[in-house]
Amino acid sequence: MYLYFVSWWRRASRWTRTQAGDDLHGEHELRPATSFTVEADDELHCGGFGEFFGDLKTSRKSFWVLEDSQRLSRTVKCMLKLKPLLKNFLQCEIGNGKSVSFWFVNWCGLGPLIDLLGASGPRQLRVHKDALVSHATLDGDWRMPAARSNAQQLFMAKLTSISPPNDLKGDDLFLWKRLSCTFAKFFSSKETWQQIRHHSPLVSWHKAVWFKEAVPRYSFIAWLAFQGRLPTKDRLRSWGLDVPASCVLCSNGIETHHHLFFDCPFSATIWEAFAAKFWPSPPSGLLPISVWILQARSPPRAASSQSVTIVKLILQAACYLIWRERNARIFTNDATTSAALQASLDRTLRDRLLSLPGSPSSSSSLLASYFGCILFPF
Repeated sequence: MYLYFVSWWRRASRWTRTQAGDDLHGEHELRPATSFTVEADDELHCGGFGEFFGDLKTSRKSFWVLEDSQRLSRTVKCMLKLKPLLKNFLQCEIGNGKSVSFWFVNWCGLGPLIDLLGASGPRQLRVHKDALVSHATLDGDWRMPAARSNAQQLFMAKLTSISPPNDLKGDDLFLWKRLSCTFAKFFSSKETWQQIRHHSPLVSWHKAVWFKEAVPRYSFIAWLAFQGRLPTKDRLRSWGLDVPASCVLCSNGIETHHHLFFDCPFSATIWEAFAAKFWPSPPSGLLPISVWILQARSPPRAASSQSVTIVKLILQAACYLIWRERNARIFTNDATTSAALQASLDRTLRDRLLSLPGSPSSSSSLLASYFGCILFPF
């Protein structure tokens, strides 16, 4: 859902970059497109530029009052599902009032009025559900009937502190909720994601899997391995599949995550052949390995940051190649020797380290540090 939001905002908006960085983690000024419409053929069109949320139209209905329909595309359906989120994140400072929904945008500080006054609010205030804030004024003053409920009294009291919209005040200013719970005119997708995502406790091994020098596909397999989510034979059998339980790499043990990484003699040979070149006595389990790596910079080892990065790459590349070898033996009956797999790991590490620039704080590159410890073949 969040990706649909970012994709939609990119498509419908003109963004001004305010800081360097990736689009998905930057900040963008709220300058959305105005006449974003869906015609009969349900194609999206961007017209002029102005305040997007006020003039967003689908056929003859405003985005805010449009209901889900079979004729709408998947993109528009996902946009409609985001309306409950938008009311919590979007706020507006009134200018001319010509681009702000009276009922569905928080412009008075009390939240969307449709939530405060309920479904009968448009009838009680005699303001159409599709109206803009400017439609609630007459001759430069607010045009409101007498309050008939506590909620209406609260709104009327708040309205006395808000000056009516005026063309001399310029365009309406849309604000977006930041991580600090304040509102600003810049949209930060990173901060928005932090606010809407489900937060889980950090795991102790995350820095051994996710780091800037990592190879994405290797990190993904290592991440699944750490969580025990790869379809190993013990898991397949627990799902009711009739498959042999033995490990195809060594034929001596039951295939589990713990056995594959790296209790299996075949996989242990590959891991230890490289890791032991940097620090002595590498452990065999994934969790002990992550602790062994992440504590490497502390005494008594006091390892360099370069060697820590290289060993993390060794770990995730070894996980990837061992899992690939396991699949090749099961599905294609094609077996690779331990020596050949070590050569493949060495080539993989060299290619990755060659692509990484040297650090300004270090006199040697990662590749030079690798060659300083490993000269293959052993």
